[in-house]
Amino acid sequence: MSSIGIIMPVVTSTNSCYNDYIKFRQMPQFELKSMQTKYYAELHALQDELTELLDELREWTHMRSRTLFQHSA
Repeated sequence: MSSIGIIMPVVTSTNSCYNDYIKFRQMPQFELKSMQTKYYAELHALQDELTELLDELREWTHMRSRTLFQHSA
């Protein structure tokens, strides 16, 4: 028998996230949407913070390499 067109569940009771899966499946749609909005906002804030930290690291690395180059010259 072909499995084309048959949707098998990705999460089964053998998965460690099964309890979370059941909890989310039982939540009302509006509550899931609200949670998703909150998590996306948090994700974007973390991405902005990471970008800022990486920019600071690049600046520090650039300044450090210039200082080392000046001392070796």
